[in-house]
Amino acid sequence: VEKDCWFNRTAGVWIGRMDVHSDAIIYNHTTHSWQTVGTGQKACVKVIVNYKFGNWHHGIPMDMSDVLASIGFYWDWAYNDTETFDVGYHPYIEDYYADTMAMIKGIRILNETAMEVYHDYVFIIDDNVTAAFGVFWPTVPWEVRTVMEYCVVNGGPATGKTYDWSEDYSAFGREEWVDMINPMHVLDFERAAEMINSTQATGWFMPSYVVLTGTPYAGYTPSTDDCIARWEALMDWIDEYGHICVSNGPYYMEEWDPVKRYMVMKAFRDPTYPFTPDEMATMVPEDYRVQPAKVAPPPPPPPPPRRLLWVGVGVGVAVVIIIAAAASFMLRKRG
Repeated sequence: VEKDCWFNRTAGVWIGRMDVHSDAIIYNHTTHSWQTVGTGQKACVKVIVNYKFGNWHHGIPMDMSDVLASIGFYWDWAYNDTETFDVGYHPYIEDYYADTMAMIKGIRILNETAMEVYHDYVFIIDDNVTAAFGVFWPTVPWEVRTVMEYCVVNGGPATGKTYDWSEDYSAFGREEWVDMINPMHVLDFERAAEMINSTQATGWFMPSYVVLTGTPYAGYTPSTDDCIARWEALMDWIDEYGHICVSNGPYYMEEWDPVKRYMVMKAFRDPTYPFTPDEMATMVPEDYRVQPAKVAPPPPPPPPPRRLLWVGVGVGVAVVIIIAAAASFMLRKRG
């Protein structure tokens, strides 16, 4: 992490002195597209993020388009671009992400697994916290987020239900809080995925969050074949598992029953998984790790019961007395 800034006591903010590279990009939530920042932009911090990608649970390899989609999505939904209610805006997302996204001053793609992020967040106590602000890690592939977004914007194509991103869905005039495992919602997700893929719907088949046309990074835009592979993988996943919980962690949900209320999690044994068991262990603070159980040695045999011991001693004494008496008798007889 690199820092170059000063603190404005009057305004109570950090002022950046670091030049943002002119070919860095930001997501324009008004035009719904990525664009270069140009010259003259300043930032407080520059951090280089190196990613370790593997396959998503449905077999599609992770790539930079997933990272960019997770950034662009929040940049888009955190801001209301019209005088009336924007269908691509949500107050809850604004509350959580608008201030964060405003601090991002530019992003450069260095290669297929590395990204350079410029931002204005400074945590003076710990540079690790400062650097972490610029780390974006996608937890779902972009087609999963897109199919939910489609239903939030357009309603469910199978059920006709209206969806919202928040638990206060009724306050926004919606019928359902979007749920990745609700069987009724999954019907809409599946139908939406089929429609998007079959018609290659503009803005959905290849969402604007992953389109880098017109920027220095146009080569990182997914191809048509890449998009088809993703949508087909998602539909196959829904057919097999009945939900859209596709992620990249060490476990995936193989089965669940909302009536019986049970869930089966299965280890994700894909050879591309980027972390070994030893690496995973180091990610957990030592005080919270489950230590392997130690096998105790077998206990010693129990001592004989006290009563039997005294019997044994008594028998021994009696034998000695008998032998001594016999010897005395023999001596008297010989004499």
